[in-house]
Amino acid sequence: MKITAMANKKIAQIFPGEHELRERVFLHDILLAGRTPIHWQLGLHLSDIPRFVERCIAFDVQILGFEVHPDSPFPLLETCFEDVTSDYDPEWYLTAMKIYFNLGITHMIIPVIDVDKKTLNKYSLWNERHDN
Repeated sequence: MKITAMANKKIAQIFPGEHELRERVFLHDILLAGRTPIHWQLGLHLSDIPRFVERCIAFDVQILGFEVHPDSPFPLLETCFEDVTSDYDPEWYLTAMKIYFNLGITHMIIPVIDVDKKTLNKYSLWNERHDN
């Protein structure tokens, strides 16, 4: 059995290193912020996912999967790109959105992302926050 990229990322997030912590900062300070902020209420709203994906593509961020927040009123569900395609295709999210929509899951959807170290170094404010 092959472990998915999303599963590897989730394992790394249990005991996060600097890279995982920087990804969290990047998610909230860069991807969710912007001219039109994306609202975060224990996750994304289904209708915000296309805008979120657009920003991820702009910053060369891969969305490894989505999961329903455990405190949501919806059934727990995870989707990962490997469920849809063997090679990463940023358009895989359309299939995930359809699954969530068909199940009536409208919000509290958490993206699992992978941000390259070069991207983090280029855009992250981590050093300014943690140099003290």
